[in-house]
Amino acid sequence: VYRKESGNGHQGFVNTKEPGIYTLKTQYAKKTGYQSTSKIVLKEGSNPSFNSDASRIYYQDGGYLFGSLTKTLKSVNLDGKEPREIVKSKYAQRLIPSPDDKWVAFTNLYKVYIAAMPMTGQVIELDGNATNVPVAQVARDAGISLHWAANSQRLNWTLGEEYFSADINQRFLFMDGAPDSIPAIDTTGVKINLVLKSDRPTGKIALKGARIITMEGDKVIDNGIIVIEGNKIISIGLANEVSVPSDAKIIDVKGKTIMPGFVDAHAHLGQFRFGLSPQKHWQYYANLAYGVTTTHDPSSNSEMVFSQAEMVRAGHMVGPRIFSTGVILYGAEGDFKAVVNNLEDAQSAIRRTKAFGAFSVKSYNQPRRDQRQQVIKASHELNVEVVPEGGSTFYHNLSMILDGH
Repeated sequence: VYRKESGNGHQGFVNTKEPGIYTLKTQYAKKTGYQSTSKIVLKEGSNPSFNSDASRIYYQDGGYLFGSLTKTLKSVNLDGKEPREIVKSKYAQRLIPSPDDKWVAFTNLYKVYIAAMPMTGQVIELDGNATNVPVAQVARDAGISLHWAANSQRLNWTLGEEYFSADINQRFLFMDGAPDSIPAIDTTGVKINLVLKSDRPTGKIALKGARIITMEGDKVIDNGIIVIEGNKIISIGLANEVSVPSDAKIIDVKGKTIMPGFVDAHAHLGQFRFGLSPQKHWQYYANLAYGVTTTHDPSSNSEMVFSQAEMVRAGHMVGPRIFSTGVILYGAEGDFKAVVNNLEDAQSAIRRTKAFGAFSVKSYNQPRRDQRQQVIKASHELNVEVVPEGGSTFYHNLSMILDGH
């Protein structure tokens, strides 16, 4: 069972007719090999999976992050009929049933939980404080890529470069093999240790004959040469004053103007979605074409912007240098909001975004001054910059400046 998406502005819409949830039936024959037949089951929903005996299909309704305020785990039969609502959760991001149909893992306001999932015929409403069924928190700050072990006895997830696991019988005392008391939540996972070299060009290039705008006051070199070795400028100046190495590739750029690259400190470059990354991200090419070599995106999807920033740095994608806050620390309503009522809340939010690769966070619509001060203090402790969104009024903005933004 799989979902066919409706296309996007990066990869286009040509091959996205009839989006929805499909089943794919495969059969093998010696003469013909594997044959498959696909069938659309539903036009709505995402993240489909089979139940334990493959008689029904689970799916999530309401999107993921930046989706509906309430998400619902539903199921239908293999023909898309007999719909059932199983679990609802306000502020949830993901709802994932276990392979044995007995448990549901869910993220709610970024935290990760496990809950029992009794099939009573009535929808279960869940959050981290639910008392209608057993619920346990398993991740201190956040988690993504939640996936169950095949025997449904362990939940696994990632946060940044760490991989975490939680056994169910370590979270519920009524389980077989449970300890005498619930242990503390693991705050350190297994290091994934993916290490790549930053992309670094080799060789020497001389750009000859350009008009060069410098950063030395208003100095302009009318007929200049720039010599680059590897990834560094080694000399720059008038054509008759700069010696060009004999092994340099000379590029005639007469009639062109060369200037330092722009740093766009408030750039939105189209990483606000989920799914597959394009091999070529057209917004990056557009920015480079207009001289933007470094960008800072103060509101983006963490999972996409930081993975692409790493791919650009490693040379797998072409783009400017990419820095970002990732998902904003939003104080108003939304399934992505960051609840900050004390310093510990702020520290958890900063740890979450820093784990993805953020060097800055965006304090956005946290209405009270103490909330904004807690974000700034936590960020200072964790060596992360803070940028704000304007508060819409002059007095609100002045208080943000007083708070240290």
